[in-house]
Amino acid sequence: ISGEVFGGSEFETGFDNARAGNQAVSFEAVAPSAPERWLECHCYPSHDGLSVYFHDITDRRELQLRREQLLAAEQAARGASDQAARAKEEFVAAISHELRTPLAAILGWVNVLTHPGVQPAMVQRGIQAIARNAQAQAVLVDDLLEMSRIVAGKQLMNVERVDLNGIVAGAAETARPTAQQRQLDIVLHLAPEPAEVFGDARRLTQIVMNLEIGRASCRE
Repeated sequence: ISGEVFGGSEFETGFDNARAGNQAVSFEAVAPSAPERWLECHCYPSHDGLSVYFHDITDRRELQLRREQLLAAEQAARGASDQAARAKEEFVAAISHELRTPLAAILGWVNVLTHPGVQPAMVQRGIQAIARNAQAQAVLVDDLLEMSRIVAGKQLMNVERVDLNGIVAGAAETARPTAQQRQLDIVLHLAPEPAEVFGDARRLTQIVMNLEIGRASCRE
């Protein structure tokens, strides 16, 4: 075996190690003249020189590579499954919170309207708030039925021109009974003119409601 055949390769390094250590050396490497072939090399030093035996292990290496690829694919699929499961859990937790928000408003207004001596204007406001929150509850139920699409990040948005003043005022009316039960006041500082933006009115209302509830919790 000379460097002319295996020069500059892992084979030459293996041969040198066998001769220098005067002990058997085994290793695997790609054949220099055939990059698609893998060889297993066994070197046995002796007084007469170096005996070298080659064994073609290409099939074994390819099988090992396929196994590693399958294992990697399985681990990736398992990771994606775990991620999807976590996303579903987070979605359920979020939607549970969202469902409680209009429900709390409905119950709050029902409690207000059942008190004796309620003024007609307050009754009208309560009825409107209950209707608005019942509609919001129905929308959230629809979202729950579309969970797979939401988890996949394909939730549809109804983008239109909306007035943020109206969004904030409506959210405040929804949260007012709950705030009153907690002995909190809701004070609005709205823009003097319509603050129009392009967005989804339902989602914007949810955002404002969450901000109001979070602020109320902090005050408590």
